[in-house]
Amino acid sequence: IQYHPAITRFDTSRAGFSFENTATLCSALTTLTNLESVLLTQHPLKRDEGIPVFRFAESMTEFLRAPSLRIVLLKSFCLTSSLCQAIAKALRQGSSITSLVLSQCSFPEGGSERIASALKENATLVTFKITPSQDSINEAFYDAMAASLLSNSALQELAIGYTGAIYPTSGCLSSFFLALVMTKKLRKLHVTESCSV
Repeated sequence: IQYHPAITRFDTSRAGFSFENTATLCSALTTLTNLESVLLTQHPLKRDEGIPVFRFAESMTEFLRAPSLRIVLLKSFCLTSSLCQAIAKALRQGSSITSLVLSQCSFPEGGSERIASALKENATLVTFKITPSQDSINEAFYDAMAASLLSNSALQELAIGYTGAIYPTSGCLSSFFLALVMTKKLRKLHVTESCSV
């Protein structure tokens, strides 16, 4: 698929791919000059596997900075610390993405808030949806999201979904709701038990 000029959409929802092939796939997608929409689904890791190390995070950053890319959906991704950093870096510097969906993804400690914090400096993202596969969205994520809402000028739709049994407490959400009162840019907010892609 490298350098194919006619490809505008790439979808692996039926086939999926392994964690080990993520960097190779991102590098190949970066060469598609007219790519606008991507849905990437990773095969889940085996239960006896530890969290793998992602060694080529720059491939994810460069992929997300592709000038034509507008819509990105990452499903069932194991977002390691380096991958979260790569996504955050792209959002802060040079990404043209208008819609980012992180569906049923696993996050390391600090990973979801790193991505949320990057939205403070992002001027293109209109829609952001996040549904962790585990209960990895906590008070730090909401604090980071609150800070981003106060300074972000582009975000209009935010969806936060829960797939587990643990929901945020009112204390966890206080800074987030205060930011919602103070911002007038956000038009749609979804905080649900199961966030729809």
